[in-house]
Amino acid sequence: MIIKMNPIKIRADNYLGINMPCWLPFLAILMLVITSAITKPVLAETQQIAEKLSDIAALSDKNTAIAELQVLLELPSNTPNQQVIVLTEIGNSYHALEEFSKAINSFEQVLVLAKANNLKMIAADASKAIGIFHYFKGTNLQAVEAYQTALDYYLTLDEPIKQANLLNNIGLSYDALGELQLSLESYQQASKLYQQYGSEVDLVDIRFNIAGLYLSLKKYQDAINILKPLRQKKIDFGDHKGTAHTNNHLGIAYKHLQQFEQAQYYTRQALQYYQEHNLDYFIIREMANLASVYNLSSQPEKAISYAEQAIALNIYVDNNQVRANAFHELAQGYFLLGKIDLAITALNKSNSIAEQTQSKPLLTENQGLYSLIYAAQHQHNQAAAAHKAYQVRVIQANSDELKQEQARFEAEQLNLQIQQLQQNEKLSQLQTEQAEQQRQFALVAIAFTLLILFIIYRRMKERETQRDLETKVKQRTAELELVAEQLTHANQVKGQFLANMSHEIRTPLTAIIGQSEAIIHDEIEPQSLTKEVQIIHDNSLHLLKLVNDILDLSKIEANKLELETQEYDLNQSLVELANMFTQQAKNKGLVFEINHHLAYPFIISVDRLRLNQILINFCSNAIKFTKHGRVSLNIVIEANQLHFKVIDTGIGMNESQIREVFDCFTQADNTISRRFGGTGLGLFLSAQLAEVMGGDIEVESTLGKGSSFTFIFPLAAVKPSVGITSPADNNTKDQYNKLFSGQILVADDHPDNLRLIERLLTNLGLEVFSAINGKQAIELYLQHQPQLILLDIQMPEMDGIIAMQKMREQGCKQAIYALTANAMDYEIKNYLAIGFDGHLNKPLERSKFIATIAKYYDAKVATSEALNSVNAVDLSDLIREFKSNLVNEKKQLQAHLSNNDLVNLKSQIHRLAGAAAMFGF
Repeated sequence: MIIKMNPIKIRADNYLGINMPCWLPFLAILMLVITSAITKPVLAETQQIAEKLSDIAALSDKNTAIAELQVLLELPSNTPNQQVIVLTEIGNSYHALEEFSKAINSFEQVLVLAKANNLKMIAADASKAIGIFHYFKGTNLQAVEAYQTALDYYLTLDEPIKQANLLNNIGLSYDALGELQLSLESYQQASKLYQQYGSEVDLVDIRFNIAGLYLSLKKYQDAINILKPLRQKKIDFGDHKGTAHTNNHLGIAYKHLQQFEQAQYYTRQALQYYQEHNLDYFIIREMANLASVYNLSSQPEKAISYAEQAIALNIYVDNNQVRANAFHELAQGYFLLGKIDLAITALNKSNSIAEQTQSKPLLTENQGLYSLIYAAQHQHNQAAAAHKAYQVRVIQANSDELKQEQARFEAEQLNLQIQQLQQNEKLSQLQTEQAEQQRQFALVAIAFTLLILFIIYRRMKERETQRDLETKVKQRTAELELVAEQLTHANQVKGQFLANMSHEIRTPLTAIIGQSEAIIHDEIEPQSLTKEVQIIHDNSLHLLKLVNDILDLSKIEANKLELETQEYDLNQSLVELANMFTQQAKNKGLVFEINHHLAYPFIISVDRLRLNQILINFCSNAIKFTKHGRVSLNIVIEANQLHFKVIDTGIGMNESQIREVFDCFTQADNTISRRFGGTGLGLFLSAQLAEVMGGDIEVESTLGKGSSFTFIFPLAAVKPSVGITSPADNNTKDQYNKLFSGQILVADDHPDNLRLIERLLTNLGLEVFSAINGKQAIELYLQHQPQLILLDIQMPEMDGIIAMQKMREQGCKQAIYALTANAMDYEIKNYLAIGFDGHLNKPLERSKFIATIAKYYDAKVATSEALNSVNAVDLSDLIREFKSNLVNEKKQLQAHLSNNDLVNLKSQIHRLAGAAAMFGF
């Protein structure tokens, strides 16, 4: 019996996992804090409730916990969500006490609240919990009804695994009711969903329940054939409770096959586990099973002992089905001992409960025992009547034989389908392992080559050291101790040297292997083949250069590293990085993008190899530790410094891990190397290189949400070029073109648009503050308080409308204009109605643009002269940059298309269309 249970809101596929885990108090705290924002007087009480709920969750005495939760539930300030959380914890506490009726009552109240507030997921999970508790009570018809209600919800919520879990539970309830055909139909539906969406554990569980169906079909040997390998699977999974359930089924099967020693062994194994874990419901069930084994093996005294223990313990467990079975075994034991009066009393109790639960198999067995007891009492009429009732039930069971045969056949077919699926999975796993072995062999070959190089280097180094030592011994014996220290240091350098080689060579190798595999598997279009081979060639050259420069890397620790500073275009490195990592990210289902506002070309004076080492290491780590989402490299100029910021949505780090991340040979977690590989040396090398280059590295990270690594490079090392204006140039420009005076804030999510508008406004003499989203716009407004604010409507993170509303809430009285390509009349009216002071179209109508600016700034010339000045601005370099950036735009569009990411595709098309219009395309 494997019941699939999804706790309310969180975690799926946990067997009866509704005891509140650590997430629920924190969810409660979050919801309470949100509610508390509505009114300040309630804040203190809300915080007190959240703290109290967290304390109650930690109580081991569930009766005390329930009493305190009832007090929380009665608070008048509770919202419906808070009541749901408290009631859920009350129900979980009753479940821990195995008081199933009270647990059902609590979750029925949750269901009422969920329906009233249209909380469909909570209503579905509450209905499922009610069904499970009815199952454990033995009221299986009510269980089926509750399960069906939950299933109706999940069908509307598109939750295939939860649907499969419910169908699995419905099959169990039908099996307990003797409705074998309905049980099989439920398992078949569940199996289809598990095959498409489930895991190996799900398939093992459905096979386990099919084995239970075989028990109901009296195909005991077939059930054993399924259960034996499943038991080993459960052991391999570390599923001790599942192993105990499998022992229970094996005990039942061997009992019916009259193999009583085997039956006792497996039943006792199951009972031992349940007793060790205080699982009263299952303890009672196994005691009843042992009583049955002893009755069948003609040991009534032991049977009566276990049956009485089960009945006594059943006082604390609310389950009618198990109670009825225990009374039946007690009656049979008394009958075998000739204690007829006690037997008839126990049997009456069993039959009464069986009629309530509508358990067909038990009612049939009771009628047979009635006929024997009445015959022993010489009550021939009653014996005949009981025997006739028994025959009717047997005849009725025999009339279902055709259905049972059909159920047997379909169960066997379903079992074969699941076995075939498991075989396919094993074949796929073997193929994957074979490919992995091939890759590992290639890596071992490379490592072996590097090891030979290292041995040669070590021998050369040792010979050189030996020669130096011999010379120094001849000169001064007193210097022996100093030489020993130098040798120790040399050994440390050697060890670090090997680690450096391994890390630095792996990154370009990854790109080479990834592109090669894409070509081998025909994932590259023929017209793109040359480009992909070029990428492999570029990375191969980079790998060759790394090998040639390996000896130079050892100079870092010796503080002898010399930078080879040269002038080159930074855009070339950005293109190389895009080629190197775009395919890697795509292979993992990620998006890799590079964002910057740099001029084209952008000439800097720097050691290109060392800069690339830092950026390659940042990007490689970001992709390695990111499973879903995106990796971005953003380049900006701030405070006379170049900021290279790599942002990912990966595993993140806590504060302790951040403090240690730049330590030599240290990774953020001691399991990282096992999960992702690597030596932990890359960031240590990057930090040293950054220091040598006169820069710095900053890191920000949130555990489970991602990280950002920023390399800050001094702008003093940047050579002025096209697109970069020195402060002196700005002063000269201000002297001749300061047609307006003041500050202005512009927000636009497309960098080329933003740069064009910046140039026009700067040419007019205004001081421009630029933002790429609404959040940055609000920060710049609060910092500078400009006279005029231009907000693009559609922006990431926060759009223009929300940004305007936030500014107004913070007391903004300045004029705010909507800057958008959506220029329909009804849209313009809407912008003015919600608080904008005006509207400017994209592309800009320069005459209207100048006239709008002139309203809010003191003009030193006529509007017409200002218009002539703007029209004379040279935008040719911006147009060239816009064209060159279309390559990256195309890659992003292709990535969105391949990922079927229609939301981001729509957003990018909107931005690109607007920008094209701004540049006259």
